[in-house]
Amino acid sequence: MKNIRIFTVILFIGEATQAQSNLIDNTYWIEYLFDTRDQSIQSKNQQFLQGDTLLNELTYKKLFIGDHNYYGCIRENENKFYAELVFYEPQELGEILLYDFSVSVGDTIISNTTEGILSHSPIITEIDTIELENNEKRKLFFLNGGEDIWIEGIGSIYGLLFPAFSYVTNYTTTHLVCFKQNEVVYYRDDALCLNDCCSLSTNIQPIRNQKMNVRCYPNPTSGKVIIKLPDGIDNKALILTDITGKKKWEKKKFSDNSFELDLSYFDNGIYTLTIKGKNYVTSHIIIKY
Repeated sequence: MKNIRIFTVILFIGEATQAQSNLIDNTYWIEYLFDTRDQSIQSKNQQFLQGDTLLNELTYKKLFIGDHNYYGCIRENENKFYAELVFYEPQELGEILLYDFSVSVGDTIISNTTEGILSHSPIITEIDTIELENNEKRKLFFLNGGEDIWIEGIGSIYGLLFPAFSYVTNYTTTHLVCFKQNEVVYYRDDALCLNDCCSLSTNIQPIRNQKMNVRCYPNPTSGKVIIKLPDGIDNKALILTDITGKKKWEKKKFSDNSFELDLSYFDNGIYTLTIKGKNYVTSHIIIKY
């Protein structure tokens, strides 16, 4: 009598899991443009995604700025953001790499932009973590020691398109003060944010002469600069870097919110003061002459 062996094969069928896209409709980046000399806010601006478009058989999200002005489109692939921007159309650059959140410390980011920090291939010098408003933790990337700082899946703390644009122009710079999706706030810069910084509007008006909650003055300076921080910031750390990203000064775990930094013995140039807390990171440009 032959032995008959019966093999039972059990198949587990389940739905394949996919990482949730960071680029969806009703995604907003809200920014302040401010003057580095007196820390005054010049205007408030918003950029947002709404609707799809097809380019070269690839699906992008449409990007609008301000009052529904079309500014290009963005797509996401393998933790990278790619963009086709109206700003670059005359140069016929086509698609540019705007962000790469898959990098490691020591990696160089190569993009085909012709302005901004990405034009000179920055190096990832540090990766930290940041806790968002929903208690989710994400990676925090420091490019060239703090010349630019990225939040994973959100973008630069200087604004969504900052990596592709010039760094400092006429003593003004931008700061991302709020990131939200479908009315849910994921990131809010409490050190800079005014009471209505996360509010949306189809016609955002300038808010000139209002002061940032973080103040660094006088700026520009030939020597000493006063740094004033708002109350209620936990786990504070301050880092000063030069234009090359080299760390020049650092202060951690302190309780005072106002103190003096002496730059008298520093070389003339542009410095970045990074302020890190538990659930935010912000940065200020200080000019020494």
